Amino acid sequence: MTLDSSQFRRYQDWIRRDEAPRKIIAESEEQEVGCYLVRALVVECFDDPPTSDLVIFVPVASMVRETVSLDHGFGRFKSCPRTGNFVISTPGIGSEVSGAGPFEMLSVSLPWSTLRRSIESLIDEPLEHLPVALHNNGWHDDYTFRLLSELWRSVRIRSSSERLIIDELIIQITERLLWLGDVKLPQTKFNSVLERGKLMDVMDYIGEFSARPISLTELSQVAGCSQYHFSRLFKSSTGYSPMEYLIRDRVDRVQQTLRDHGELSLTSVAMQCGFADQSHMGRHFKRIVGLTPSRWREKASIGSAPRRRR
Repeated sequence: MTLDSSQFRRYQDWIRRDEAPRKIIAESEEQEVGCYLVRALVVECFDDPPTSDLVIFVPVASMVRETVSLDHGFGRFKSCPRTGNFVISTPGIGSEVSGAGPFEMLSVSLPWSTLRRSIESLIDEPLEHLPVALHNNGWHDDYTFRLLSELWRSVRIRSSSERLIIDELIIQITERLLWLGDVKLPQTKFNSVLERGKLMDVMDYIGEFSARPISLTELSQVAGCSQYHFSRLFKSSTGYSPMEYLIRDRVDRVQQTLRDHGELSLTSVAMQCGFADQSHMGRHFKRIVGLTPSRWREKASIGSAPRRRR
């Protein structure tokens, strides 16, 4: 089957039109990044046409014990659709799939053309697709499953404040898949860090624009290197990934705002400091500070609230 450029350019275009035995439960899309995620109840497995995307299929709720038969273009193999297992389609090649459900499936569709350019610049060689072993086997990797689940959560929030988090999760997913496929990635030297001037430029940029969406592309351009190298060098320089540093910067702003403007609602504080909502703010605030924002504000009002140290 050949890819018709006028149809099914993206996985989402096909899955929204297809009448296969599947019920869509929920779907989310990050248009700027180009990723599309959908959760669906699969009654019976079905073939997928060629798509320009790299699609990762992850059962998230399944009691099925029977295996599913698949062929992503490199010969048939079997995989059990149990929670946490996953298989990976081959961009530009249709998939033949047979087997019975029911099970709930999370499909994560990523733009292969963008990923391919990034990977090729990282490994300095052409790459038509991921290693065959990744497309020709069923996999189970707890770390990959956690990353995919977090990507689903972040995209579902539908907040531009999650842009950096989504960018970095996609890089982490890509690097993990390459590691599983035994692709040798360039090693960051033990003492490799960003030049101090570049590091200060990035920190100043985050400080200035913390309350609005920030992408990994923006930060890597400020640092003058690729996204992959920037992420590694920034963590070597600060001890934090870019997204964790941004979250901590926002938590600092929440503390300052709660101290200076105690009359503001927590919802207003969350929006002013770059979080998607009060719940999103509260989850990260308690993880980093050890208290809920409301409890911290109570302590701050009597002068006993602790300051978080970087």
